[in-house]
Amino acid sequence: VSDKLTTGLTLNFGMSTLAGTSNPRDLTIYLSYPVSKSTRLSVYLLKGFSDGSPDHGNGASLAFDF
Repeated sequence: VSDKLTTGLTLNFGMSTLAGTSNPRDLTIYLSYPVSKSTRLSVYLLKGFSDGSPDHGNGASLAFDF
């Protein structure tokens, strides 16, 4: 997207932890921006594709390298 702003997709396939329940399957798209040399801010949107995943979601994270 730019020299600093990055974007990506994550496709998650998992196994259910309980017998008889659906395996989770979801897609996450994210944007990530380095706030400083050791700090990164990310925002994401999630779409679930099975009963074992949330229908949708969103959030943000702040990561520190040390």
